[in-house]
Amino acid sequence: MASSSITEKEADAYGESTTVPNWLQLPRDITANILQRLDTIDIVTSVCHVCPLWWNICKDPFMWRTIKIQLSECFPR
Repeated sequence: MASSSITEKEADAYGESTTVPNWLQLPRDITANILQRLDTIDIVTSVCHVCPLWWNICKDPFMWRTIKIQLSECFPR
């Protein structure tokens, strides 16, 4: 199966950048805003384990003002 990603050579031909953005360079408040949009289960089970910065953001009480849980995730059929 062919890959959907383009090679560095192809990217250069199209004038595109092949650099990957460093998400750790985002300001903390923007990262927190993005993480707040995720489901609580995702935050608890995976997001908080990504890196120390995300762990610190996830334990901030501001993140827990609203808790989003879908029952289908808690009780799969």
